[in-house]
Amino acid sequence: MAIASPMVRVAAHGSDLEHARPARKAVRGTDVRGIRTAVITAKKQIAALERQRDLTTEEAEIQQANLDALLSAAASPALTQRVRVLPQVVANLHKRAAAGRSTRGRKLITGFQISPPVIRVGEHEAARISFVLAGHPSSVTAFILSSELREGTSYRFFKWRDAKVGYHVAIWDGTFDGSRNQPPLAATYRLRVMASDAHGGREEVFDQIRVENPGAVTVMPRTYSGVGLSKLMFNGSRAVLVDDRGNQISMRAVSGLKPNNPHNREGRDFTRREFQSLKGRGPLPEGTYSVLANEVQHPELKGNRLLYPSGQSANAWGPIRAPLSPRQVGNRSGFFLHLDVTDDGTAGCIGIHPSEEGKFNHMMSLISRMPAGKLRVEVSYPP
Repeated sequence: MAIASPMVRVAAHGSDLEHARPARKAVRGTDVRGIRTAVITAKKQIAALERQRDLTTEEAEIQQANLDALLSAAASPALTQRVRVLPQVVANLHKRAAAGRSTRGRKLITGFQISPPVIRVGEHEAARISFVLAGHPSSVTAFILSSELREGTSYRFFKWRDAKVGYHVAIWDGTFDGSRNQPPLAATYRLRVMASDAHGGREEVFDQIRVENPGAVTVMPRTYSGVGLSKLMFNGSRAVLVDDRGNQISMRAVSGLKPNNPHNREGRDFTRREFQSLKGRGPLPEGTYSVLANEVQHPELKGNRLLYPSGQSANAWGPIRAPLSPRQVGNRSGFFLHLDVTDDGTAGCIGIHPSEEGKFNHMMSLISRMPAGKLRVEVSYPP
């Protein structure tokens, strides 16, 4: 399936550059040097646009090939005119990327975000795609194509049960349907989100996600791999998710309030094991817990805020969370697995460090797609 891509071409044929009216005077040596300098500068700028995710890798390769054609073309007044517009071509590509990400003035899609926008799949990171549907939506789809110009390309579609108004989330681990057991190719890919309403209104936003995989690693653990999850281990400083084949996702994590937590009036470090019975401040009590796949929670849009069913804000509890069972141990209760958004600790939860957000996304996607049963969570602190 090929999708029309809003390319800005700089090739000699079929481009806007071709319409520049050539001057009649001969090209001087200084002009030839100026042409070469301008084209080389444009090549560097195109490479920078791809690195900062303003272009897909496929688009950048096409633009570079067009620029190489200009470098090898015979010097002429017409070529000089084409080269003069290169800075504007680069600027237009940057503006196009900014417009694609923006939801300003849109009525159906708002709050569009990708976090993190660069994922290191060899380190088990995944991107979280989120947006809010507003107005009166009738359909919504999101997808990534490995190529927007070739038929029969690999793809990844994200589906929702309905196009209801509210907060929507999808997670991408860098793999495509039909080739998930192959190492993802390092490249920048375009994600498109499209929505429509019953009155014929239609909106689209897009952004680019960069996949890095220098070791050509196959993503494991992986959703829909057929391999189940074995357990999650937490020792006070790291949380390690293990699947049935021993593949792991290891993340920095914490439990208990840190001295910088605004609720920690004493300014002490309550993350140590001796404080695990201290209600409202200490770490999660040692023991065995479980997480059920169907209990993974996403916040809901209420007014202009993202809130969990309990009324707690996503600003404090993160974009996804899962309750731990048993819900109460001694005088302690309210245990969750979530992102430690502000890096100041958690009062009785397992908080994944914000720098590990990509791994957290991947872990929560795996847990939410467990085929059945529950995930065993083992909590044990070193003496």
